[in-house]
Amino acid sequence: MKNTFIAAIAAFFMAGAVSAAEVTGEVEVSVDGDAVATTELTLRFSTGEDGIANGSISFDENGIDGYTIGTNVTGVSLSYGKHDDDIMIDPGLNVVGATTLADAASAETSLIAGYGAGQMLLGFGDDLTDIDNLQFSYDMGMVVASVDYNVDTEDYTVMGMGTYSFAGIESGLVVSYADTFAYEVSASRYGVTAFVNGDENDALQNVGAGYETTVRGLTFYAEAEYNLDAEEVTPAVGVSFSF
Repeated sequence: MKNTFIAAIAAFFMAGAVSAAEVTGEVEVSVDGDAVATTELTLRFSTGEDGIANGSISFDENGIDGYTIGTNVTGVSLSYGKHDDDIMIDPGLNVVGATTLADAASAETSLIAGYGAGQMLLGFGDDLTDIDNLQFSYDMGMVVASVDYNVDTEDYTVMGMGTYSFAGIESGLVVSYADTFAYEVSASRYGVTAFVNGDENDALQNVGAGYETTVRGLTFYAEAEYNLDAEEVTPAVGVSFSF
């Protein structure tokens, strides 16, 4: 935690040291099916043309939850820190969905490098000499592919996503393979998204839907997932705003 705090503070001192720093933020409050409320504040800074220096720091109820510091020079981006997300495909709604899809373990800290449509991630353990995992992703627009390799277990996680728009309906298919093959199909229109997912052992496991809208700068969402086997509902609601 001490190293996390120092790195996060260093990022904001760098922002203050460079003129014309732009600082933005986001606050999100969500409540899950167990009536557990969480609040997260994320602050981001960017300086210079095209964000040549950039970073972020996020907080939750327990203190600092994540931080990044990076740069973007001539189309090459670098970012180091405790990222909120890795570079694997992240489907589903705000809270529910993606239940059956493979979820590669995230490292404590990581270095993400990007150029054009491609990205690469190095995940670290206790220090920068301890590499936990490698990730690669490539975004071709309507098709995205990503892969994770765990150095310790020598396991691979492969994911692919395709999207298509027809008659105002945005449809998507996400597939993953780790130990088993899994999928999720979704369709969206007028802020409403419905989905269904399963895997090779149980082709139809969960169905769900969600609605999201923005009113006067506030984004609201309400969603739920129903497990067909357990006959259980997982609801979630939330609100966020940016500044």
